[in-house]
Amino acid sequence: MQIQCPSCSRVLDFPDDRAGQVVTCPGCGGQMQLPAEITVEPAAPRADPGPASPGGPTRDCPYCGEQILAIAQKCRHCLTMLSGPQAGQPGGTGGAEAVASGEGKKALVLGIIGVVIFCIPVVPIVLGALAIKYGKSVKDNPAEAGAGQAAVILGYIAVVLGSLVILGHLAKLAGHF
Repeated sequence: MQIQCPSCSRVLDFPDDRAGQVVTCPGCGGQMQLPAEITVEPAAPRADPGPASPGGPTRDCPYCGEQILAIAQKCRHCLTMLSGPQAGQPGGTGGAEAVASGEGKKALVLGIIGVVIFCIPVVPIVLGALAIKYGKSVKDNPAEAGAGQAAVILGYIAVVLGSLVILGHLAKLAGHF
């Protein structure tokens, strides 16, 4: 039987006698349960069949409409799970709904701390820079875009405040000479 790995979308061959067993993908190490029976629904006819798939018959993904293998358990385009207990749920950030990774919250906390403790030299600049970096890294994830945007803004504020404090200390030192 051929099965598509839900983690890396690699097409794998397993003996039919392993149906229903949990197997490990040799490509990514992800685990999946083989279907007890393979039932292939006929694909809807398309005006343009496109290039032949090396993995076998194809069908349209019910969530994004892209061509996928008929035996796919996860769409390689939108990353939505197609079978099993998680059917209809996104398997990654490109799914029908975005999944929060927590990076946006981390970035926001760094930005808040950087702004709150701006009077300690250098610390707000470092925390602000980290908030900017992590805030920008989640801009494409709709579930965390708001927190990421707020973190970037707070990060810039923390960097500016920290820089002003350092400049104030330098000005004081320059006045003593």
